Amino acid sequence: MKDTHRKWERRFRNEEYPTDPEPSPWLFDCIEAAPGRGTEAGAAPEAEAEREADTDHHVEGPDADVPGSHVPNADTTGRDGPPRALDVATGTGRNAIPLAEAGFSVEAVDQSRAGLRTARSRARERGVAERIDWIQADVSTMPIPTSRYGLVAISFFRTIDRLPDLKRSLVPGGVLFVEHHLRSADDVELGSSDERFRLASNELLRSCLDLTVLHYEERTEVREDGRKSAIAEIVARKSSGNAQSYPRFDHGGARR
Repeated sequence: MKDTHRKWERRFRNEEYPTDPEPSPWLFDCIEAAPGRGTEAGAAPEAEAEREADTDHHVEGPDADVPGSHVPNADTTGRDGPPRALDVATGTGRNAIPLAEAGFSVEAVDQSRAGLRTARSRARERGVAERIDWIQADVSTMPIPTSRYGLVAISFFRTIDRLPDLKRSLVPGGVLFVEHHLRSADDVELGSSDERFRLASNELLRSCLDLTVLHYEERTEVREDGRKSAIAEIVARKSSGNAQSYPRFDHGGARR
């Protein structure tokens, strides 16, 4: 794990990883389906102040631009203010920044100090710095609060072992979005060369059968640069019952 951390720290520091990666089009469908979307993007100043007082954890002094190692408090549900989202393994802010632009109060976690520094700079440029708490932590071991988030997003980080905790972190009606690289018999150029860090077929689906699965897909795709990848993608909601509502998704846009 330490070797993996050092590899990603080096990639972020040397800008070998995209500094402005595109989020999945499905993320925007998840945003529309998440609870609490009635809140406008601009929260009341007192709500913003309360949020900052509750979760402020940034380092002060000469390293003020460096994220801290704060772990979210559990007692936050039922408060007024914007809906909360968690971006797991945020990297340079792939999901965190569009979530903040959509009006969420975001907690963005990554182990890489260099990646988070880039992400925070991007958030300033996009005008959403005050909506995101950057948390430097190891997702595989950090405490995860229950019933806190309306949306949890995980892009290209194998976290099957933590999925039970992440699912419990959703509020009723909360939405989980996961995308990750698959093991594939085809030649693929994106994702880890170590099969242990890829998902087996239907592994992600089986891990989410206690949720209401709104979308699941396994596919091979070719990126604009010509590289091929094998991807598993799921959108699931924390809900139960024999009769439920099912949003109609416009892949890459919003709910219709």
